[in-house]
Amino acid sequence: MSSRQEEIEELIIQGLGHQERRNILKIISLAEGGASYSVILGELGLNTGRMNYHLRQLEGLVVRNGDRKYHLTPLGEKGPKRAPLDDSEPRERVRKVPQ
Repeated sequence: MSSRQEEIEELIIQGLGHQERRNILKIISLAEGGASYSVILGELGLNTGRMNYHLRQLEGLVVRNGDRKYHLTPLGEKGPKRAPLDDSEPRERVRKVPQ
């Protein structure tokens, strides 16, 4: 296996290895035009330190563009779009958010 492929696999495993990160990916994937920091924070009810930690762990899967909203990278789009949210999170909380 090439070194580059191993890096990509490690990035994916790291990103998907925690339920809160999977939920962040799910929220971003459902948000038309990207999701703002405050929207993600509000949807998950995380404190800012925990949110910042998870966003750093998602580097390579998520990017914040000039519009200051988070978007999935092409690699991030291969993530768990259909994966269920953590059972402790009400499913109706994750919805299409306005731009």
